[in-house]
Amino acid sequence: MIWFNVKQAYDYLMKNKYVVTLRPKLKREGIHQLFTSLFGKPYFRGTMVYVQPLAYVYDDHLLYYLVEHSGFNTVEEWRKHAENSKYLYYVTIINEGTHIKLKQQIKEGEKKIET
Repeated sequence: MIWFNVKQAYDYLMKNKYVVTLRPKLKREGIHQLFTSLFGKPYFRGTMVYVQPLAYVYDDHLLYYLVEHSGFNTVEEWRKHAENSKYLYYVTIINEGTHIKLKQQIKEGEKKIET
């Protein structure tokens, strides 16, 4: 699961079907349920996303190239909401058909690795 409780990032994701986001903890790459408390319960509304780690951010230099994909106007505004988060991710919305297909491809890939 991945939470989006900052309106700017959530709105950007919903409008563009992807967002670049900073997180305080390392997340596994793959399919996640998108949760938000922006609208009250239920927190999960059926949206599935694919989360892909991009980088560990040592300094904010990289963020200046990506801020336009974050939902924020400036790196300073982005940092204000992300605080000390260092893990950068690309998150994209996937539809149900894509979700099922990706899970199937992952299972097939795992079977190939095992044999």
